[in-house]
Amino acid sequence: MPGDMPLLALQQHMLRALQEPLSGESRTRTALAPRPEGASHVVSQVADLLLTPSASLRPAERLELYHRQYWFRLLDALEEDFPALQRWLGTAAFWDLAEGYLLAHPSRSFTLRHLGYALPAYLPKHAFRNPVTALDTAFALDLARLEVALCQAFEAGERPPLAGAALGESTIALQPYVKLLSLDYPVDTLWRQRRLSSARRERFARAQPRTRWLIVYRRGSRVEVERVPRAAFAILVALQNTGHLERALEDVATVPGLLRCQDQSRIADWFSQWVARGWFCAG
Repeated sequence: MPGDMPLLALQQHMLRALQEPLSGESRTRTALAPRPEGASHVVSQVADLLLTPSASLRPAERLELYHRQYWFRLLDALEEDFPALQRWLGTAAFWDLAEGYLLAHPSRSFTLRHLGYALPAYLPKHAFRNPVTALDTAFALDLARLEVALCQAFEAGERPPLAGAALGESTIALQPYVKLLSLDYPVDTLWRQRRLSSARRERFARAQPRTRWLIVYRRGSRVEVERVPRAAFAILVALQNTGHLERALEDVATVPGLLRCQDQSRIADWFSQWVARGWFCAG
């Protein structure tokens, strides 16, 4: 190892090597498709620059041990955070997506909790090795958005909740762990199923795009997903945007056809439930 190399330069060389795609034996231990390009020249160059041989391993072989574990850990982290997406795409297509995503969006955080946050933005741009239908991609995008929201809700903070009597007097915000999602496909149903048989997959594949309004939130140590009526969702969005109860209700009331008679009679019940869950805090 060059003794006069600054620490930052050494770290940059190592990171550049570790972020190279897996190859050879390391790759065959995963579900990733083979790479015809062969071993990375970058890994070999960095190894020769920074490492010496051991009694049994060449420099490139020594570095490959770290290179392999780096990728294995990142791929495992994405697999843990997106189980429903993996069930929908299948293992091979999911790992292909995961590798492409990590090459385009390498980890830049000290924690793996944020690793997949940009996956919904990346997914429509990904060129799958094997053909994936437009419906598969659209369904996968909604799944990715849902599973990112689940991760965000799980780790988000919590602020002192507002009492119901204070809603009309305070600037209102939603708790950081409350996430609002408007999705086209019944991905919340798929997310709840631990297995996806071919028959069930076919039923999901026949689903027509129709907006579903979901609230993702944390209750204790559990993350919940709940479908709500369009009007309830619109009220929460308006509160999030305006921070004021009266203004939010006025905004919703001005949208033609949004508040039906049955919705107007349920608004008080919705707010009672939301306050009881502690969803509101001071803005």
